[in-house]
Amino acid sequence: MTRFSLVLILFSTSLMGQTRPYVRASGDAIISVRPDQVKLTASVVNSASTAQEAADRNAVLMTNVLTQLRQVVGNAPEAIKSTGYSVYPVTRTNGNVQVTTYTAQNTVEVTLTNILLAAKVIDTAIQAGATNVGSLTFGLSDPGPSRVEALKKAALLAKTKAEAIASALGMRLGNITAVEESGTVSIRNFSVAALAPTTATPVQPGLVDVSATVTLQADIL
Repeated sequence: MTRFSLVLILFSTSLMGQTRPYVRASGDAIISVRPDQVKLTASVVNSASTAQEAADRNAVLMTNVLTQLRQVVGNAPEAIKSTGYSVYPVTRTNGNVQVTTYTAQNTVEVTLTNILLAAKVIDTAIQAGATNVGSLTFGLSDPGPSRVEALKKAALLAKTKAEAIASALGMRLGNITAVEESGTVSIRNFSVAALAPTTATPVQPGLVDVSATVTLQADIL
């Protein structure tokens, strides 16, 4: 799916004492493609009366989560990586600050090139002991080809409209003197709710938008 919009403005400049009219045209293009990559996070958060006890308990739980996840995604080094770890006191104030418990948190990020495994990874992490599963992020492992396609469409649109403006004024398009480009890859984020172990988590990735904008400036003769 491709959507276009544009802005056209007519200008003139002074060059060596002469006025030379020019036109600026901006073309926007959006290419919607199916994602081929998904990332999500799984965390184990637990509390205990001492920092060591919290850390030890967390290690046991996270080891089980990682063991179960590797059975789903394999042992590729880029599939699972740690993104955060902390052990911190939980305090309360009752005249004086008192430490009530210690909380340990360990978070890993899972990257999948088979997006059909996303639901299974979520369910496996929760059933293995993960207390939090982060938002899914669907994207493209290589957005380059889609970005090139969007740039081509945006550039052609900008040029076509610049020519139309020049023609409408009884003129023709001359040399293109400047070109600028910009664009984004729109990542789709989904929240995840922990469901009962007997309920499969539904995951619908949808499409990812790759956008490009090309603005050109050309003499009109």
